[in-house]
Amino acid sequence: MKLPMMVKIRQEFEDNSLRDVEGHVKRKLGEAGIRQLVKRGQKIALTMGSRGITDIARVIKATVEVLKACQAQPYIVLGMGSHGGATVEGQLKIAEKFGVTEKTMGAPIKATMDVMPVGTTPSGVPVFIDRYAYESDGLIVTHRVKPHRHVMGPHQSGLLKMLTIGLGKLKGAATVHSFGWENFAKNILEVASVVLKKVPIILGLAIVENGFAKTAIIELVKPENFIERDAALLQTALKMLPRVPFDKIDVLVVKEMGKNMPPDTDIIGRPTLRYYSEVKKPDPTRLVLLDLHDDSLGNAVGMGSFDYTTQRLFKKIDFNVTAINSIAGNVPEVGKIPLPLENDRRAIEAALQNAGFPDVEGVRDIQQGKLVVIKNTREMQVLYASQCLTGEINDPQRAKIVGPPLELPFDAAGNLALDFK
Repeated sequence: MKLPMMVKIRQEFEDNSLRDVEGHVKRKLGEAGIRQLVKRGQKIALTMGSRGITDIARVIKATVEVLKACQAQPYIVLGMGSHGGATVEGQLKIAEKFGVTEKTMGAPIKATMDVMPVGTTPSGVPVFIDRYAYESDGLIVTHRVKPHRHVMGPHQSGLLKMLTIGLGKLKGAATVHSFGWENFAKNILEVASVVLKKVPIILGLAIVENGFAKTAIIELVKPENFIERDAALLQTALKMLPRVPFDKIDVLVVKEMGKNMPPDTDIIGRPTLRYYSEVKKPDPTRLVLLDLHDDSLGNAVGMGSFDYTTQRLFKKIDFNVTAINSIAGNVPEVGKIPLPLENDRRAIEAALQNAGFPDVEGVRDIQQGKLVVIKNTREMQVLYASQCLTGEINDPQRAKIVGPPLELPFDAAGNLALDFK
């Protein structure tokens, strides 16, 4: 089966990356008067989430060094909700994957799935918080602010979600999600408001990444400003979010996915949840997922957004970890298995066959299919598109064709061999 001819497209994003992450963090903490906020001998907890934040290890280590200089006793708590199979061992493995260990950070990691009840929201949602975060003399909340594929509203993935889901661990995450995703925008605000009143939060470090998946902003946020700044930084993050530069395509192929590079609706153009019906660009008819990133440790949550995958990915799935995360999130849809085909080529062919091209005398002209291939949702500087899409680029100032048309290259096993550099 002959596939569409492709062209390589390079997207130019604003490179506003911070050059000295550690120095920036230390300056911000100094400007906030950290020596007045933290007393000698105090036990200060720092949060670490399970998402693949590029500079999370650097941010945490710099904060640890500042706290030690204040003669405080810093330690790290894992705000990972139900991730890592909802086990201490699993969450420690995630932290290690991102370079956060007791040795590299120079501080203890206090990992637990135990939580403390701290109240109930006006809507009747019980609120829970990580035991070690609750027992600290002060908590520094570190997290990235970005869109979330299931959440609509002013607060998505960010400081408030860390307080609500991450530090809520399995019990807190499952409790909030049980009230329904359609109520999540309201509940994330109410739960976080309870935590802000009941837990000794010193400040937040809000991270925003740019189109290169590099740190562009690290903002120090006072507890009384968490709600306002979480919403404002989400709007900043949305403006920096990389996107597929087409309004409507037939097939989107994603080379790899993982918990650190989820299939965000704003990028892949397809919502997973029933209540979320808004159509997003590039509005693909069919979606193909080829592989699972090793950093996911078998967690394939998000694959339910796709129609086709490969047997290679299927063999990497940790079904227990995926089920725990899906069930706790009240979203079994995200754990559904796409049709697994023998290799990348077969998966792409199947998607094009089922993308709406009529069968005329036993022949489907899929060579005119509008096909786009991206590496993942975090690294989108380079992508490939069908030659027939060259006149449909919706942002020609940012996305430019580089090089002549080419056929999609596959290795001897039938797997994609594209260069995304």
